[in-house]
Parts: sequence; structure tokens; C-alpha cells
Amino acid sequence: MPAIAGIVQLNNVEAPGNHGFELMKAINIHPWDEAIIWQQKQIFLGCVVPKLGETLPYVDVERKMAITADVHLDNREELFDRLGIEEVERKTVQDGQLILKAYQKWGRDCPDFLVGKFIFAIWDDSEEMLFGAIGYEREEPLYYFHNQETFAFCTSIAPLLTLPYVDSKFNDQWFATFANDNEPRVSEADLFITPYEQIMQIPPGYVITLMENQLEISLYHKQNVKGSRRTKSSSYDEYV
Repeated sequence: MPAIAGIVQLNNVEAPGNHGFELMKAINIHPWDEAIIWQQKQIFLGCVVPKLGETLPYVDVERKMAITADVHLDNREELFDRLGIEEVERKTVQDGQLILKAYQKWGRDCPDFLVGKFIFAIWDDSEEMLFGAIGYEREEPLYYFHNQETFAFCTSIAPLLTLPYVDSKFNDQWFATFANDNEPRVSEADLFITPYEQIMQIPPGYVITLMENQLEISLYHKQNVKGSRRTKSSSYDEYV
């Protein structure tokens, strides 16, 4: 199945190429899929897509932006109209590219205008910022590791454990909450934990912004109504 992954080095040094390679190699890739990678300075993005499918990661060289995504948009025609894309171009614009255009127009509010199943991460080189979102219609979360030097993410949890700086120590809080035979009382913070202490997850319906080592996790509105805004803002430190 399609998968996305990425690594951002937060200390202004180049991302080790072998780390991204090992991350992608650990993803279960079927014979009908292919893994595509893109790397520039401190950022690595990867995507597993069907062969002859969408080209991802997609890079906008002029705008200095790149996107990796697993996406199927249901409101392409509406987005074409809102973004002013000419009729002759519409057949060649793929969903990942369309999301990038939406980000270029609406910035971090762009998920408010998207309808469909999607998860994506955009690297904005001019801002030195990673921005991503997980749509409400998607069932699976995004897993990530974050410390002072590195932010790594993947749609599967196991590949993150192959990175040399990620400890596989079990999370006692997760087992106490979710492995108990009694019905657990799940708090909001519990939605972000995983069976591993150093790996967190971001549920559907959230956006992430990583800039200057500050990670912001926020809910966004489900309805794609122009002018809608995210309803809640939460810092990374609140969930560790």
C-alpha cells in the first residue's frame, strides 16, 4: 500500500543519506509498488507508490517546495476552479501537485479546502518549515520521532525503529491504558502515544508544523468552507 516517510535534520547539517535509505528499505513494498526518494540538505522525503502511478515526492523547483503524500482527492474540480487552473492543464495535474498548489495559495489553512483521503508532508525551503496533515477520512495515524537533532516520520511504525537514534523501549503508559482487559479511560494525551516511548503518533484530523525545532500539532475543521480555521493548538511538549 502507499506509504510516506521523511527525515528533517534540525541542526542545519545534511541528513545522512543512509538513514533515509534504511527507513524506506524497512517499508513493506509490494512488487507492483516502487519507492521514490528526494533529498536536499537537511531534508529527506520518500514515498511508496504504485508503478506507473503518481510521481511522488513532487518537487516545485521554482517555489523551492516538495511534497510527499498518499492522497485521493474527491473535490479536484472544485480545487481547479478555486486555484484558477486552466482547463488544458487539469488532466496533467496530479493530486499531490494539487495539494502543493493549495498550500501555495492558502498556506497552513489548505487542509480546510481538501476533501478525500489524504496524508501529506510539505517541505517549504524558503521558510525552512515542514508542514503536514492527516485527513479525517484516513483511518491510520502518522508516526514520528522528535528530539533536538532530528524529526523523522512514517506511516508505519516499524521503519522508525531501524533508525540508530530511536530506542525501542516499550511505553508503560500505553500498555497500562490500552492493554488492560478493563475498558480504558482514554485521555486526549493518550491519543498521541504508541507502544514505544520515543515514538508518538498523530491521529486523523490533525495538522503538524515543524519550524526552528518547534513542533505544533493542531486540529483543523473537517468542512472545506472558505475562511474556516483550526479549532485547537497543542504543543509537542503537552503530549510527552
